[in-house]
Amino acid sequence: MIRRAWKWAWPVVLVIITTVAIGTAFWVQQGRIDAGAARYDNLSAKYDRLFTQYSRLYGDCAESTSCEPTAPAPEAIPGPQGSAGVAGPAGRDATEAQIAAAVRDYCDARLGCAGTPGVGAPGRDGDGKDGKDGQTIVGPSGPTGATGATGATGETGAPGAAGADGQPPLSWTYTDPLGIQYSCIRTDPFDPTAPTYSCAPTPIGAPQ
Repeated sequence: MIRRAWKWAWPVVLVIITTVAIGTAFWVQQGRIDAGAARYDNLSAKYDRLFTQYSRLYGDCAESTSCEPTAPAPEAIPGPQGSAGVAGPAGRDATEAQIAAAVRDYCDARLGCAGTPGVGAPGRDGDGKDGKDGQTIVGPSGPTGATGATGATGETGAPGAAGADGQPPLSWTYTDPLGIQYSCIRTDPFDPTAPTYSCAPTPIGAPQ
């Protein structure tokens, strides 16, 4: 077990040493870059101050009547031109929706792209012709509305005419004190104004 542990210990130590060495080199190189950038910024600031002072002195001498500048006029020295970059891929044409959105945003920022009012002479009235009468168009009938609420009860009407006289019954039954039931029917001939009936005991089993 101890030999196996030492077998894997050396690679781990080697990886740690390599990582520390790379990190130290990167830190040192980054420090050099930062220091160089700081020196460049310092020199650039000094150059700007000197150039400003020289420009001011040259201008004062040029404006003065008792001073004639012999030194060259202060001019910014252009730096070296950089190399051209790699050409990018061809762009896609804008869609109609993108064009419409761009125009809408442009007009919204400029009060709707309204132009200045035109200046011209007022128009004169003309004798126009009467237009044709419009046609009346009858639309389809609408759906039947819901049934309205029941109205209030109206006033009582006048009494109607008297009805016709009633007729005596066609037949009738009665029971005597002994419990015998009799059926009575009209006699023939029958006079409604003086009705008469013929009565007889109801047969047993006859419908009541």
